[in-house]
Amino acid sequence: MALTGDNTRNFEEMLKMIPDADGQISVSDYTDVDALLFAEIAGIDIENLAGPYSNAFQYNGDGTVSYHANESFTLPELIKLYENAYDEEALQSNDKYRLLKAMSESPRYKDITFTGFADSKDQTYRDEQGNEYTANYKAVTVEVPDGKIISYAGTGSSIFGWIEDGRMACTNEGIGAQVWGKEYAEYMMNRYGADDFSFCGYSKGGNQATYTTAMLFGQYGDRIKKTINIDGPGFSMSRMNLEVNGKSFREILAELYEIGVLVPVATPYTSFVGSLMEDHQNYVYLDADAWLMFVNHDYTYWNMILDENGIPSFQKSDVDMPTEASQAFDKMIEGLLSGMTNEELDHLMDALENLCKRLYIHNTGDMLRFFTSTDNSVSEKLAAVLEIYNDMDESQQAAFDKMLQGLMTDENLENFLIAWRQELETSTSEEARKLAETLKSAEAFYPVIASLLEDLDIKTLLHTARIACGYLEKIGGAGALEDMSAIDIAVSLVDYFMNLRWADKGRVITLIGKSAASIGKDYAKDHPIVACLATVVIILLSVLPSSNLAAKLIMGVNVGAALIAMLWDEYFDDIIDAAESVVEWSKGMFETIKNEVINAIKALGEALMDLLGNLWDKFLELASWAAEKIGDFIAEFDIQMHEEIQELHVKIDEPIYYTARSIHSVAETRLEMDGDALEDLNGRMIRVASKAARLESLLDSLRWKLQYQETETKDEKKISLAEKYNVNSSSLAVSQASILRAGSDRLSDAVAVLRAMDGKLLRG
Repeated sequence: MALTGDNTRNFEEMLKMIPDADGQISVSDYTDVDALLFAEIAGIDIENLAGPYSNAFQYNGDGTVSYHANESFTLPELIKLYENAYDEEALQSNDKYRLLKAMSESPRYKDITFTGFADSKDQTYRDEQGNEYTANYKAVTVEVPDGKIISYAGTGSSIFGWIEDGRMACTNEGIGAQVWGKEYAEYMMNRYGADDFSFCGYSKGGNQATYTTAMLFGQYGDRIKKTINIDGPGFSMSRMNLEVNGKSFREILAELYEIGVLVPVATPYTSFVGSLMEDHQNYVYLDADAWLMFVNHDYTYWNMILDENGIPSFQKSDVDMPTEASQAFDKMIEGLLSGMTNEELDHLMDALENLCKRLYIHNTGDMLRFFTSTDNSVSEKLAAVLEIYNDMDESQQAAFDKMLQGLMTDENLENFLIAWRQELETSTSEEARKLAETLKSAEAFYPVIASLLEDLDIKTLLHTARIACGYLEKIGGAGALEDMSAIDIAVSLVDYFMNLRWADKGRVITLIGKSAASIGKDYAKDHPIVACLATVVIILLSVLPSSNLAAKLIMGVNVGAALIAMLWDEYFDDIIDAAESVVEWSKGMFETIKNEVINAIKALGEALMDLLGNLWDKFLELASWAAEKIGDFIAEFDIQMHEEIQELHVKIDEPIYYTARSIHSVAETRLEMDGDALEDLNGRMIRVASKAARLESLLDSLRWKLQYQETETKDEKKISLAEKYNVNSSSLAVSQASILRAGSDRLSDAVAVLRAMDGKLLRG
């Protein structure tokens, strides 16, 4: 299934074709194009054009609503309202006005009258449990020769309308728009008691049309003729299982499809809306010309056609299922919804509504201004979001965190991105193929990103994003990185990191550690050098959890790892054979290092924790050990690799050498260590070693006494107490004095080296 679109709107072609549309519309015989055009008219902001008394929807001030239909409009009258409200330039860019003009020239539409405009305008809805949230919908009643067609508009620009759409997944009784839409239809059917009715709608409006049909068919079934849903979503599982008039909602919908009152849902073959949730028995897939699947929900990218009699419809695709990317997207959303209870989803929608109100985002225009405004930096905007998040109650925060974890369920997000990339590769659009290349280059890191996100909460994510944006803003934006050398990047990162608050430093180090662990685990086979560096980072993090030196080394290693990774990828074809031969050895070495780190930590914990009571001593011992192991590791790695990549040294030796020098320079020129403090610690270690030696001597004396003290067994044999209680030299040995003395010697050497470096720095 290849995409051939280039994101070209077909709206201009539609405007040219509508005047040629012919044939009479009836409640039993109207098309998907008719339904779409009526839904667009339902979306007109009639109150702004004609005044509040034209709106059939009215609030009574006591939480109830009523309807009136004292205003009807023909197409010329609606056009006149627009012309009185806007200047010529604004009219030429107003899609609804241009649709009205085209329809007024068509024999099919020119004589139609529209009545009962309804618009809830972000009003508060109170559900059966007394919970309140913002809801809205728009509708209009279309007068055709043999009855009425009630059409519901899509969500429109209201942010709260989009949030209300999300509540479809977590309510049984129906969201405000569904309930009000059904009440509106009931009012109109009672007002025009002799007329037959049909229902239609686009997007959210298509869902409302289906909901209204199912809810009213038991009472008005002989008068309801046909319902068309244009790319509207389905219903939640709990809603489908809810009983209505003695039948489940699912059974009612199945019967309506069977008798033809509900027709197959018209949706683009790249749809991501029409197939959401449940209820749709069949689909009619439409052609759509946008390569960006999320744009194809917009009808202006669909292809309209006229048959030989001038009857309009949308061009049907020859496929019988949506694209794999669309299916993967729906599976991702399904995984997200199934992982959260209705109550959790409800808390999430409340949190989103609260967030938008606090940020003064009421419509899509407000949202665009929030993201594009230069009045505040991105980090300041994230800080504002974080402040609002902190003010939310625990249930709302937990819902946000659950949503983040739900995205990672069963690798659904990763599967969607891969499927979408494969779909984009089939497009003739250069932009689509560029996006596909970007997605492909990032695929290797999807598991790392997923493993990080699995352990993250929204608060940490916001903090991290704020810190990262703060750094980019400080250096002049992401583009500034292109003009910086490796050493400049390393230095600026270190400086920025060192000026962070300690809480933020901890967050950064934690995330770096998780990233390194994921790389070491998942990339040893494909990128052993990167995995080697990641292992070094893990060791550093395990022994230097809060030191400035660790932070600086980690930053430098990360920069170096990135550069080496680039070189590795560039020459990957030349060294793939060499890499394969190293894989098994490197994986075994990683396992060895991991086990020795664990054993060393345990040994130090047992031998030194009670004796020294000082984590700094523990760090010194393990740091010394780690330095030896890393040295051995690199030396062995060099021996293993030497013969197989000898020819490659010419290509990559110099870049790696300068990368190493840059990293070394970062650590060396910004080293801060107190030599006197180290000597003091060395003295303490020597004293502890002496105590351990005395303890070993006492234990040795005890062992000899047990050896020469005899006792009788039951069979009157004489044996030593040592033999009776199975005491030997190893069971009573502490053997820590030598370890501590060796550590003291290494520490003395380290102090000497550091003092020499201090002298070098002072001379420099």
